[in-house]
Amino acid sequence: MRTVPRSLLVCFALFSLVLLSVACGGSDTAATADGDDTDVAVAGDPATEEKAEAGKSPEPINVRESASVIDAFRDAAALQGIYFKEVPEGFPLNIIPLHPDGEIDKSSVNEEDFTLLQVIAGDKDGIFDWYKDHFEGLGFEAGNPFTMGTRTMVGFGGSDGEVSMTLSELEDGKIFVSLVLSQS
Repeated sequence: MRTVPRSLLVCFALFSLVLLSVACGGSDTAATADGDDTDVAVAGDPATEEKAEAGKSPEPINVRESASVIDAFRDAAALQGIYFKEVPEGFPLNIIPLHPDGEIDKSSVNEEDFTLLQVIAGDKDGIFDWYKDHFEGLGFEAGNPFTMGTRTMVGFGGSDGEVSMTLSELEDGKIFVSLVLSQS
């Protein structure tokens, strides 16, 4: 059974910390020490990309006049295959679905690996059974669940790949669910 690559977990942790620091910083624009707006070239901006392809230096874009730092961060994360509160087009929700009571935290796409992180208000055993029934209905075979503290982990193997599922109890009584589909 494959596990989540450590680099993917580290990446999620770093993005969460950066998002938290941006959200708590109180400002959604970039500024220099003297308070002036900072101009930057934005990846994904058609004008920036056209100039880069032509071998010209891209014109800076005024951050205050374009996207907020949070939007820029989300765009940069999406370029790395990480999405906040959504899943990208083509994501295999037929294999690793959102629970009916689930709220997407993050999703990611990395070559042949897909990750769905969600928070669910519900009973941990009921959520576990819902996913177990789903995966077995698709022809996956469940491994032996392993529980350590408030975290339960189990793997499912099938012709569509391997799914690693982790359920963790949060302090607010909700359940954090991590689903990783590896199709390699």
